[in-house]
Amino acid sequence: MAPELKRLIENLEIFGLDNLSRPGSEWNRRHVWQQDIGFLHGDIRNPSDLEDLPKVDWVIDAAANPSVLAGVSKWRAADN
Repeated sequence: MAPELKRLIENLEIFGLDNLSRPGSEWNRRHVWQQDIGFLHGDIRNPSDLEDLPKVDWVIDAAANPSVLAGVSKWRAADN
């Protein structure tokens, strides 16, 4: 989505915010960097991580686990 927005809107600056908690997050970080998209490490659940964010015109929230099963292995491990 972000590369397409940059293609459609001239002089658009985009950055992503991620807590890097999921497997593959580091790969995603490198991928967006290659697309000239900025990256900030942080967690939307921590108010202090949001204090120093730059002013923005839009926010697109895509903060979700990729699957309802994404945390199942963590819960099973905690039960044992």
